[in-house]
Amino acid sequence: MIQRTWMFAGLAALPLLTGCGEKGSGHDEPTVKFDSPWTCEEHWMVSGIASDIRGMAKLAGAPVDAEEAVPGKKERQYQVGRISLTLSPSCWDIASYKPLLAGWKSSAATPSAPEGDLLNELLTPTAKVLQKANESISRRLRESPADPAAHEDAAFLLGVFALRDNARDFSDVRREVCRMTAHLVLAEHLRSGGKPSLNGQWAKVLFDYHAGRPRDAREQAAAIPQEGDSGRWKRVVDLLVTGDWRRMEDLAEPSLAEMIAHARALKLHRGNAVMMEFVTEHKTLQAIPEWSRLLSASGRSVEEGHMIMRSGLAMEKLEIGQVFQIGKNPKPEDMAKFLKSEGAAAFVGKEGEPRVIQDAD
Repeated sequence: MIQRTWMFAGLAALPLLTGCGEKGSGHDEPTVKFDSPWTCEEHWMVSGIASDIRGMAKLAGAPVDAEEAVPGKKERQYQVGRISLTLSPSCWDIASYKPLLAGWKSSAATPSAPEGDLLNELLTPTAKVLQKANESISRRLRESPADPAAHEDAAFLLGVFALRDNARDFSDVRREVCRMTAHLVLAEHLRSGGKPSLNGQWAKVLFDYHAGRPRDAREQAAAIPQEGDSGRWKRVVDLLVTGDWRRMEDLAEPSLAEMIAHARALKLHRGNAVMMEFVTEHKTLQAIPEWSRLLSASGRSVEEGHMIMRSGLAMEKLEIGQVFQIGKNPKPEDMAKFLKSEGAAAFVGKEGEPRVIQDAD
């Protein structure tokens, strides 16, 4: 589901800087110039977030301009048509994008009916479960694009989806976090100061975790009442942030999300042998390639390498097959052409259909 087909081309086209900076900074001009619409990584992310906000707001009936985000005269400043944005300095800050929706008040939206209990279902973040939630929430946003709860559910789904990204040096959840930003901006605006839903609170927790604010994520998680499945999500976040593997000692039947977070903590602090002992005790965890991705990181032995070759690659192929069946499912003879095509990289694709997780993600 997470497609990285054009990763190297994208990285080459984006100078990975913390900010765009001012013109005439004295740096030597590059000898090779790439044809890119963005001046830096930050510009790419701000442009994507602004574009998604524009697409979401337009679906909800807002009068939006079709202007792209361009760097302003100073660092951390961008211009979207006549609207000025000033970053905080993070480009993943909800408050920075409020001017895009200033003055627009949506008409009362008919709340969309969620299918099932998302907080519970996403504790099992398999490809099939993620895609089912994707179809359901995307449909709700098509039918009720001004429903803040649907946007919060979308952000939560993206946060859980990003938890499955584990490619070591090639891991990249920037696009997912950018879209989470847009959904949370819309949700906050549509609520007009009202309290977010429970899913919205957990979406904000995962948003801060992925955005590199783990302390904020943990503090927000601790403030959520210990009710229902929130207790399990508290454990997931605590394991991810602290790596304290002891958080699982008192849990007899952990969810898959808890197992994934626990396996990562064991890998980090106890080593491969202890992690694999835990994996062998849980068939649900064995059925996804998460363990082999962790095992193939630094510190593996020859025997562990053989295990990865025997079983790890098979699990990767199995999940690829599952994703293939629930995606666009091109014919085998069209596979090369499909992989070379540029998929939708925005909430609203070229066909005009909103989709929380695009096939290109």
